[in-house]
Amino acid sequence: MLGMTEDGWETFFLDYCAFIKEDRQRSHGGLCMSVVSNLQGGEFYESEGAPQQEFADHEFPIVMKNIAENIKKEIEILKGAGYYELLLHTLGTETLDELKNVKVIPELSRLQITDEFKICLLDYDKEVRMTPLQKTLYIFYLRHPEGVEFKMLSAYYDELLAIYKVLSNREDAEKQKESIRRLVDVTDNAINEKCSRIKEAFLKVADDFIARNYYIVLDRHEYRGEGNKKNSIYVELLKKIMLPRDLIIYPKEISDIEVLVPEERKKVIKEELEEIREQYRALNRLFFDKSYPKGALIEKYTAFINLNPKYYAAYRDRAILYTHIGKYREAVADNQLLITHNERVWSDAIINKAEALFFLKDYDEALKVANHYFAICEKPTAECFRIRAEIFRKLKMSDEYKADMRESKRLRKE
Repeated sequence: MLGMTEDGWETFFLDYCAFIKEDRQRSHGGLCMSVVSNLQGGEFYESEGAPQQEFADHEFPIVMKNIAENIKKEIEILKGAGYYELLLHTLGTETLDELKNVKVIPELSRLQITDEFKICLLDYDKEVRMTPLQKTLYIFYLRHPEGVEFKMLSAYYDELLAIYKVLSNREDAEKQKESIRRLVDVTDNAINEKCSRIKEAFLKVADDFIARNYYIVLDRHEYRGEGNKKNSIYVELLKKIMLPRDLIIYPKEISDIEVLVPEERKKVIKEELEEIREQYRALNRLFFDKSYPKGALIEKYTAFINLNPKYYAAYRDRAILYTHIGKYREAVADNQLLITHNERVWSDAIINKAEALFFLKDYDEALKVANHYFAICEKPTAECFRIRAEIFRKLKMSDEYKADMRESKRLRKE
């Protein structure tokens, strides 16, 4: 509830209670949902049904600044309670001695992009080596001190392409366009890999205390909604470079490229993402409506998936619907797609696939899949034990059947 104001409490708790209610509905009626508390970042948002375009932002590594701020808060608590000796013992004399030798304000070097488009730290006499595409992304963020979320990169396509054309003049025009199209398509999370490579490039020439001023970091920004959403708090996961801009030297070819401020395009992207999210929510509400015809709902899910092929939560729902109406091969296919994508996030798809294979009477394969689920899942539910027990029963493995049924009944009583 960080950043929550008194005006926003009611909305927060209503949304939170609705989330709990929906989550409890998911765990009954044959729906096998794994515990997701161990998921982090984009994985959690994916499992809850968020547009794939947002995952790269949530998967961005935690900035050290946040860790430092948390440590500072804990130190203040110890100091306030008078535990100075405990604090000194915890930090240790070695750490304290090291801290004494650290300059509070680092002496930062000027960063020059040369006429040959090399990235150099002039005052350290170091070159920072990157690929042309990594340089393109890096120079783009140098030119945008305000910060840009990954999901908004497509709004800056023209600027990124203009930079890349200067850096990669040997490629033909179509290859250049395709490279930038892939760069701004953040649904495969490759953007985080590029940022990691940029960070590594700086860490090769400077320690992290210095380098963190040069590579791309996360700057979490909270703001209040407008109009009828003024009581809601929103978060922007801005990516930016903290280096003071008066230390940057550009060549003329880079300076001449227009710095875009595509506010209208960014607004359109936000509206598109919200529309996709709302379309899924509408489908998900019908998913829990027992009176709605499942065949018709499958058609709606299929149409949604055709338009949003990387919206993985929709595949989960459709796989369950397929199982309910007896289309087990289709259920296996949807569950396998989720497993192939990320079996950690979609571990429930593994047991659901086993259930569909059971109905197809492929008991040996069903047992193999179910056992894999139990091997990777920390807290299997009662329903998961029941499914495997039924597979054991068909394979005439009576001792295993009885053991799983006992565990299923025990979990249901808890």
